[in-house]
Amino acid sequence: MRPMVMVIVAAVAVAISIAIYAATGAISSSSPCRCCSPCPCWAGGETEQPRPEQYRWLTSSPTPQAPIGAAKKAAAKARRVQAAPVDSGPEPADQTPDGPMTADRDESSRLSVGPEPPRARPARGWASGSSLPLFDGPPPGPPGFHYRSDIVTPVEAADLVDQFQRLPFEPFAFRGYAGNRRTVAYGSRYDFTHSRLHAAEPVPDWLSSLRARAARFAGVEDEAMAQALVTEYPPGAGIGWHRDRPEYGKVVGVSFSSPCTLRLRRRAGDGWRRESIRLEPGSAYLLDGEARDAWQHSIPAGDRLRYSVTFRTLRP
Repeated sequence: MRPMVMVIVAAVAVAISIAIYAATGAISSSSPCRCCSPCPCWAGGETEQPRPEQYRWLTSSPTPQAPIGAAKKAAAKARRVQAAPVDSGPEPADQTPDGPMTADRDESSRLSVGPEPPRARPARGWASGSSLPLFDGPPPGPPGFHYRSDIVTPVEAADLVDQFQRLPFEPFAFRGYAGNRRTVAYGSRYDFTHSRLHAAEPVPDWLSSLRARAARFAGVEDEAMAQALVTEYPPGAGIGWHRDRPEYGKVVGVSFSSPCTLRLRRRAGDGWRRESIRLEPGSAYLLDGEARDAWQHSIPAGDRLRYSVTFRTLRP
């Protein structure tokens, strides 16, 4: 009997010791325990339970695992969003007077808003939304857009830039505003104040060779290039969203001195379908057909001096 009593007394003593140990907070707050989740010991011994967002920051698993079904749905939604060819909403209009763009903004409402054809896979040099190029090959771009990287050699480009630096540039004028870029027009000049074309000085001889190459690139005779517009873009100057005046037809742009990004967009439902390409010095692009009539284009401001020569045909 006596041994049994001693066992019972010892068990009671152990139970009392455990209770006293827990009640007095003998668990150290200097290191985290695994007694509960979330554990107040992570918060320096505070008795208040951390909020869920605090706990996610304190633990090594920052994001709770979603149920398998929810994870599959989220992944499928992400794939649909990534594959979407248009933006989620319209882009606000440019507020600066720095572009013939502003004159054409009233035409943007006439852009095609019908169903889009299947989106072409972007190729090297092109950017479509956030997608990255996957394969080499000629850039797809909009129908009617063409790009050539070497229409002018570096030596020829240097000679032409030397000519540009001697020109009597004037700030681009648009309805009483003066833009950051400066221009000189040959062949024809568009008056944005009165919305009409005027004759300008003939294309000089030193531009005749470049005009011939631009004409061949566009598939027309040299004389069909009715305008040669030389533009100087100082650092910080760009050109906003626009389409060229409807009096003009095919457009060929040649870049000099520094690269830039040519952006293109067209309406697609409530948003925009977009493309962009890097224009290297000595390169040329052609806007014709749908790329000319249905798409707008722009060039963001750069941080280096750049020149361009834009050749345009007249519509019949």
